[in-house]
Amino acid sequence: MIKRILLLSLILVFALTGLAQDNGADSTEIKSDVPEKVQLSLDGLLKTRTSNNIYSLKLLDTYYYVLQKSVFVNILFTAELDAKIGELEKGLKDKFDITKAKYDEYVSEMEKRTAEENLKIEEQNKKIEDITRKVALKKFNKPQSPVYKKRASYHNLYLKVVRDGAEYQKFKALVPYNGLNELEYLSFGLILEPGKYDLLVVVDAYDNSEDGTLLAEIEVPKLTLSDIAAPKKNLGNSRPVFYKKVSTLLEAEKRFTVVRDNYQIGIVKQKFSPYTGNEYKFKSGDSPILTFFLKGAKMVQKNPPWDLTANISIVNGKKKISSFKPVKLQNPYFFQPVKINGKKDKELEAGKYSLVVEIVDNNLKGSKGKIVLPFEVIK
Repeated sequence: MIKRILLLSLILVFALTGLAQDNGADSTEIKSDVPEKVQLSLDGLLKTRTSNNIYSLKLLDTYYYVLQKSVFVNILFTAELDAKIGELEKGLKDKFDITKAKYDEYVSEMEKRTAEENLKIEEQNKKIEDITRKVALKKFNKPQSPVYKKRASYHNLYLKVVRDGAEYQKFKALVPYNGLNELEYLSFGLILEPGKYDLLVVVDAYDNSEDGTLLAEIEVPKLTLSDIAAPKKNLGNSRPVFYKKVSTLLEAEKRFTVVRDNYQIGIVKQKFSPYTGNEYKFKSGDSPILTFFLKGAKMVQKNPPWDLTANISIVNGKKKISSFKPVKLQNPYFFQPVKINGKKDKELEAGKYSLVVEIVDNNLKGSKGKIVLPFEVIK
């Protein structure tokens, strides 16, 4: 399954024609007018560089993925939204109760009025002997009763991407709500060229009663296809990331969306659940998926164009605890589950270790790279 996911990802990422238009990928920009309160918040962020903390929006992490001419950027942020849902739900229920009360009052009044009118008609009909001249009784057609429905979303997200002081992109999306699971973080994705940007984010309640804002400054690294394909004597790499799970989306993202507790790269139909934070903690027996892009591997005119070998080991200080069979890479995207165990699958004791990945470029003699990733084994 993982090989299939990797193959799909690589085909889409490294096809020289398939992503030629990645800078113009389909997304949903804000079409309608931004509410005045939201606009004031966005303008205030840009002018004052301050934010309000009604929802305690905080940047959690950024993740980058190679495209041909630009970079897919995923933004993860935390927000204390669920605690406010109860208040918003109560407001929604109160409005429904008012609407329902008006409905009940209207129905009761119309049924009473119809009954009174029919009594008069019946009295008149008693005085009319000719049946063909009798007046038909009136009938009140009761309208459908309003039904209370909980909302799938209680918040909207408004985003402006600013570059060199000018608006670069802008979007709007619903913030999903799942009452069964506590919110860990939210995320959205952008396609950006390498460079520095300001992200101006406003999360606004559906009834525009309150909002929270976030100003985040990010620098998108040089991680386009041409950046990683330029050969170097010493191999470099993008930031290594461990994932709990990587899965395939049923269909590609067609518009700007916000998702909960994972991040997605719609352009390659991938869904990622990372171990967040800078300190990695695993249980013995876990198999986190390690990924990163190699920078500087030589591409030659053959199939496959890359030829790389990765040696992976777990060490404790200078002592090698376990090692894995060398991995052959046919492209500069390292995507490999790593079993957190000792030799012969022996359980690791709780403590601090390091995962060491040493890579040799077989197309460029002497070109090597080494990554050391500290982690902790917990019970």
